[in-house]
Amino acid sequence: MNHIEKTKYLLSVGKVAIMNPAYLSVMPTQHEKSMLGQRTGFLAFHRFIYNLKDQDIYKLWDAYKNAFVQASKDFPDEICCDLSLMRDALQFQIAIRDDKQADPAIAEEIAISFHQNAKIAKEFEEITSEYLIGIVKEWLS
Repeated sequence: MNHIEKTKYLLSVGKVAIMNPAYLSVMPTQHEKSMLGQRTGFLAFHRFIYNLKDQDIYKLWDAYKNAFVQASKDFPDEICCDLSLMRDALQFQIAIRDDKQADPAIAEEIAISFHQNAKIAKEFEEITSEYLIGIVKEWLS
C-alpha cells in the first residue's frame, strides 16, 4: 500500500488526514479556485510533497530539525508557524509512508495539529503554498 492509499484508508475509517487524496487529482476548476482563494489546506504544497520520494521526505526531516534548532537559538521565545506547518506535513508523510510508524491514531494527531497551524497561518499572508514549496526546494538542494 502506498502513502496515498494509506491516506485514503485513514479517511475511510473516519480519521482526520492532512489532505484528502481526492484533492490531489483533478477537481472542478471553480471548486479549486474557491479553495485556493481561501488558502484551504495549502493544496499546491500538498500536491508537491505527496509526489516526493521517500528519501526526499527523510532528507527534509533532517533539514527541518536543523532549521528548528537554529530558529530556537534565533527566536528563543517564539514558535515559527512556517516551521510548525513543515513539521506536521513531514511527520504526516513519514507516518503514512513508513510501515513502522503507520499508526492511524498518530497520523490523525499530526493532521489535527496541521489544521490548527494552518488556521494560525492565515494571519500571515507570506505563508503560502509557494512559500512552503520554496523552503522544501531549498532544503533539498
